[in-house]
Amino acid sequence: MPQCYLLVGLPLPLSHTASWDALWKQVNDLCAIADAILVQIQCDYAQMQLMDSENKRPWQCAYYKEQKKAKRLEMDGHLWHMTGEKSLDALAHAEWVACMKEFFKEMGLKEQQKEISNQIKYVALAEKVLKAEQKRAEAEVEKKQKEEKACVQAKKVAEKVQKAEERQW
Repeated sequence: MPQCYLLVGLPLPLSHTASWDALWKQVNDLCAIADAILVQIQCDYAQMQLMDSENKRPWQCAYYKEQKKAKRLEMDGHLWHMTGEKSLDALAHAEWVACMKEFFKEMGLKEQQKEISNQIKYVALAEKVLKAEQKRAEAEVEKKQKEEKACVQAKKVAEKVQKAEERQW
């Protein structure tokens, strides 16, 4: 919808000898111009608000930088004592994570970031499975050892019983 402005000039000033009818006519013309200007200003304001609402999201994506609250880090010990090794490591790790997130965000490497996080999850899952298999293997070894001990004890008991029966005969 193209903008269409009505270019209206002000009426020429009346001479000092103008009649009352001419003055009233000029006042009515000025009121009509003021009314037209009021309608035009309202239309322009509504159009500007509409444009602002339509352009708000693209503008924010392009120029607006959100102010996020800093995350609190869970530290062991006292929070005011930040020089401990664990505290410094946690702070360095948190700073590195924040920098990497910003880097991935700026470079548009979301797919790579997702792939890396999936690989990290896969490695963690593989470690869990490996630990579970090791525990299962250890449990089987312990079970076999207990069975062997039970067999050895049963043989000893059987030998004792056999010796006792031999003595009785």
